[in-house]
Amino acid sequence: MSLQVIPINDGDIQWGFTDTMPSFSVKGRYGRREKVDPFPCYAHDLTLVQSEAERTASLFPVPFPVHIYVSSFEMDGRTNAHAYTEWDYDYDGTKVDGEYPARSGYGTIVISGKRIPIMPSMTRYLVSHEYGHLVEEALKKAKRLDVEEYAKMRGCEPRGAEHYGGRT
Repeated sequence: MSLQVIPINDGDIQWGFTDTMPSFSVKGRYGRREKVDPFPCYAHDLTLVQSEAERTASLFPVPFPVHIYVSSFEMDGRTNAHAYTEWDYDYDGTKVDGEYPARSGYGTIVISGKRIPIMPSMTRYLVSHEYGHLVEEALKKAKRLDVEEYAKMRGCEPRGAEHYGGRT
C-alpha cells in the first residue's frame, strides 16, 4: 500500500473566472476539485498526520494507494475532514454477485484547515477516523462486511435513507 501526505497551500488553489469559490485539485481515479474558503487558517501538523496515518495503516492495511490532503484553508462545507474511495471496475469481466469486480481502488482523505488552533489530539482522531472509512469500504468491497454488520460491530444503529449532513 502506498501512503502519501500532500500539503495544500496558497500556490495550490485556483479561482476560475466563473467559480464561486477557489479550489484545489485532488488526484484519484477520476480526480476532483475541493472548494475552500480563502481566509487564512491553521493547518494540521504534517508530521503528526504522517505518523498517525502510518500507525493506522500498519494496523489496518488497505489494498489501494491512499492520498491525504492537508489543507491550510477551510473546506466550504466547514467539516473537519472527509474520505472517499474510488474503484476501477473490470467492465470486460464477468459479474460476481451482480456486480463487476474491482481491479483496483484509490483512497482519498481531505483534512480541512481551521480558523482556531488545532489540538494534536484532533489531528490524531481525524486521521484514524477518516482512514476507518477507507477500511470500511475495502471490507465491503471484499464482501467481508455489510453495513448492518458493521453498525452492529460498532454498537450503533445502521444508517438508513434519512438525511445525513449538518445537524445529524
